[in-house]
Amino acid sequence: MLERNSAVELRHEPVHSPFGGSVAARVLCCPASVDLTQKVPAYLHRPSTYADRGTALHAAITLLLAEDAHARVESLAGKTFGSYTITSDDVETALRPTYAYVETLLDTPGAEYFLERRVVFPAVPDTFGTVDLLVRIGYTLHVVDYKFGVGVRVLALTPDGAEDVINAQLLFYAAMPRRRATRCPNSSPGSSASF
Repeated sequence: MLERNSAVELRHEPVHSPFGGSVAARVLCCPASVDLTQKVPAYLHRPSTYADRGTALHAAITLLLAEDAHARVESLAGKTFGSYTITSDDVETALRPTYAYVETLLDTPGAEYFLERRVVFPAVPDTFGTVDLLVRIGYTLHVVDYKFGVGVRVLALTPDGAEDVINAQLLFYAAMPRRRATRCPNSSPGSSASF
């Protein structure tokens, strides 16, 4: 059980891939941006309070899922992750709905999952990312990427005329495990479902 008002040290991420999932749309639309972003001085890369909140909520839901499949979401209120303390409003408007959705997936018979899984694209050097949650149920792969930000709407599908455009970050994360040779423990020989 999580203790109220205790702090959790956030893990330090490795250097981000210049071609990773979180920048996939930008790189696809503007390949020259890779070189340009590398020229931005480090002192200009300051996290916002929104980013601190999003990072804390990511860490909180990951901790909740890693510790106990049926933990109490309320136990996260008052807990500090990095420099951000989870509020009861965060629990009710962000963590509880996310946990309910994820718990439904994970409670499905036969569900297998990877939490915070680093995925790589083998054909392109330095191309990797970390997917929040991959859930395989039968031959269906669910790619879950938490979006706890405020003010910037992120859609899985974006209307574009008569068609919808699939979110490039989700496509990146879905393509990576498909390329891996590691199979889930109960995959049958010759099946194409893999992580």
